[in-house]
Amino acid sequence: MRTEQLFPRPKYLDALLKRQWNERIKVVTGLRRSGKSTLLLKLFRQNLLDRGVPAEQIITLSLDEERLSQLRDPAQLSDYLYSKGGSKNSPISHF
Repeated sequence: MRTEQLFPRPKYLDALLKRQWNERIKVVTGLRRSGKSTLLLKLFRQNLLDRGVPAEQIITLSLDEERLSQLRDPAQLSDYLYSKGGSKNSPISHF
């Protein structure tokens, strides 16, 4: 059985957190298997939960999944996210 070991990435996590609410899209790039998904799906998500963000306000989508292909359209994605309750006063974190 393989045990997953997470390596903290404070430099990258801090950079994301500083810019979290600046209304710009964040692009995380890097070599294959360098920890991009772990940074977002585990470390960033856990940071949000630790700061008291309710799990219902954190949405994770894999837009490469065929069943979510309609959400690749920006208007449909926006409608979907706002249907989950996001607003300027109560933003939803999505990645």
